[in-house]
Amino acid sequence: MRIKIIPCRRFANNSLPKQLLKIASELWEVFKAYLSGDKEHLKEELADVVVACITTLKCQLGVRDNDIKALFNRVTEKNRARGYHN
Repeated sequence: MRIKIIPCRRFANNSLPKQLLKIASELWEVFKAYLSGDKEHLKEELADVVVACITTLKCQLGVRDNDIKALFNRVTEKNRARGYHN
């Protein structure tokens, strides 16, 4: 699977704490979508969380695409070692 997630440049100049609050806000939207019972809305809000996290990695933390790929690979290996993929 190969996807290109484009960061939201509108939030590129947010401080790290402000951007972390943006992620928290998006998580709240996920919870509200879940409570509504609308699975399509829930999927969209979950994707918004991913975009907010990618925005944080790229814009606030300066992580490059290849390094993001490496981060995801490390997390995958960590989760595999914990037995989460069984």
